[in-house]
Amino acid sequence: MLISLPAGYDDNWVRYTEAMQAQLKENLGLDLKIQVYERGQTPPDSNFSRRSMGITTADPAYPIWLQGHSASPTNQSRSKFVDPELDKLIEYGESLGLNDPARCDAWQAAEKRFLEGYHLLPTIQVNYPYLAAPWVNNFDMSVNNDFSLDVITLSERVFFDLPERRRK
Repeated sequence: MLISLPAGYDDNWVRYTEAMQAQLKENLGLDLKIQVYERGQTPPDSNFSRRSMGITTADPAYPIWLQGHSASPTNQSRSKFVDPELDKLIEYGESLGLNDPARCDAWQAAEKRFLEGYHLLPTIQVNYPYLAAPWVNNFDMSVNNDFSLDVITLSERVFFDLPERRRK
């Protein structure tokens, strides 16, 4: 299966798209062709767009609704994806109070359906990561606070006595 994957006009986006191409090949067995379009060009029959968003609280309600519910402006203006079952899961999650013990499970069920539906592939690309904690391997952050959670491991933490600068 060949899919034309618009990469944008920037070298960073092309490299990012190549990484996404490799992930989709490895995980889903999809063979993708990358086609670079100039700024302002619209690929024919393309349902490819970019949406930047950040999460300001630990509550998943808004980002899942925004990306997954058929009534959200993102879906109405971009993917036009409709999944009545996902809508029901999201609406159920919204109906639960913040302290309801079923809330976490409800939103995890909605998130699982959303991610397994593949109508939208959430991706992260930021050009400027920085090291967050030297004793945590692969723990980079970016200016958008994107975390590399899938590859984090702990290394030996070395404690120094500040006045003596000596290992304990």
